Amino acid sequence: MAGASRVFDHVVIGAGVVGASAAWRLALAGRKVLLVERAEAGADNPVSASGDHSKIFRHAYGDDEKLTRMCAEALGLWREVERACGRELYVRTGFLALGEGSDSWARRSASTLERLGLGFEVLSASEVARRFPVEANGLFDHALLDLEAGFLRAQEAVRAISGLARSAGVEVWEGTEVLSVGEEVATSRGAVRSQGPPIVAAGAWAAKLVPELARRVFVTRQKTAYLRPAEARDFVPGRLPVLLSFREGFYLLPIHHDGAVKIATHLKTDRVDPDAFGREVEPAFVEECRAFLKAYVPALAGAEEALTRTCLYTNTETEDFILDRAGPAIVASACSGHGFKMGPLTGRIAAELAMGVEPSGWDPRFRR
Repeated sequence: MAGASRVFDHVVIGAGVVGASAAWRLALAGRKVLLVERAEAGADNPVSASGDHSKIFRHAYGDDEKLTRMCAEALGLWREVERACGRELYVRTGFLALGEGSDSWARRSASTLERLGLGFEVLSASEVARRFPVEANGLFDHALLDLEAGFLRAQEAVRAISGLARSAGVEVWEGTEVLSVGEEVATSRGAVRSQGPPIVAAGAWAAKLVPELARRVFVTRQKTAYLRPAEARDFVPGRLPVLLSFREGFYLLPIHHDGAVKIATHLKTDRVDPDAFGREVEPAFVEECRAFLKAYVPALAGAEEALTRTCLYTNTETEDFILDRAGPAIVASACSGHGFKMGPLTGRIAAELAMGVEPSGWDPRFRR
C-alpha cells in the first residue's frame, strides 16, 4: 500500500554504547533491525553520555556484589567486541580509590572483590606515594587498587560496535530525531513499525519519549577538563592508574587523548533539561580541578588546559539502571553514570527483553 510504514523486527532508539550493543545482538540473532540516532554514532558529541574520548572501567562497587559481578561479565563482553572489530578499546591501568577509616568505600569494595575472586590490593598512603605520582597528603590513609581496571576508548568503542551492527545487517539512520514511540515509531524521516517492542536507549531523552519515566529519571550536566602536562612520563598508563577520591568527588585518568589527562567529578548536582543547558564549562570548574590536583597530584596542578567539555547523564535516585518494559517499549536507561562500562551487557539484556528471552543478568532492581 502506498505510503505504508516500513516494518522492522525491532527499532532501537539511540546509538550510544547501549543502543548500538542491543542492535548488534538483535542482528546476530537474525532480527531485522533499525538503529536510529539523532546525531552520529561515535561522534564527539557534547550532549551524549557515550560521546567522550574515554570512560572508566572498574569492578569496584563498594559492597554491591550484583554490580561487581556485572562488571566482571561486561569485561568479557568488551573482549568479545575487541576480537570482533580487531581493535584495542580497553586500556588496563588499574583503578586507585582513596579511602579513610575502617568502613570506607575502598575497604568495602576490597571485601566484595575478595569474595568474588577478583584481583585487588589494599595499600597504605605511604605505599601509594611510593608506587604512584600521588601525594600522601593526610587526606586519605589507605587505597584500594582494583587491578583489572582501566578505561575504555569511548568514541572509538561506539564507532566499533555501530560498525559491527552494520556489518551484521542493521540499518542505521543517523541525524534522525525520534518524535514519538507507540504502535509506530515516528521519526524526522518518517514513521516505521517495530513488530517486536522497540528499545529506547535514548539517554537524556528517554523520559521525553517514555513520559512515565519522568517520575524516576533526572538528567545532569557533567563537566570534564583535559590538562596537558609539560612532562608526560609520570602520567601515562602503566605509571598513573585511574584515580578516584570520594572525599572531593573527583576522578583522574592518565594521558590518553592528545597528550592530556582527564579530570572530572562524579557528583550529580547540576540538573538540566537536555534541550536547554549550558554547554560551556565555567573557568571556576577548571580551578576546582587544579585545587584537587594540587592536593593529590601536585605535578599536574599547573598543566596546560587542552580541552573542556560537557556530557549528560541520566540518573535515578537509587543510581540503578532501568531495564524494563514501559508501555510499548523496552527502556534501557537511566545508566546513572554506570552505563558505559556495562554497555555491551546492558545492551544484550535489552535485546533479550525485546526478543522475549529470559534475560541473563537482569535483576528486579532494574524495574522501572
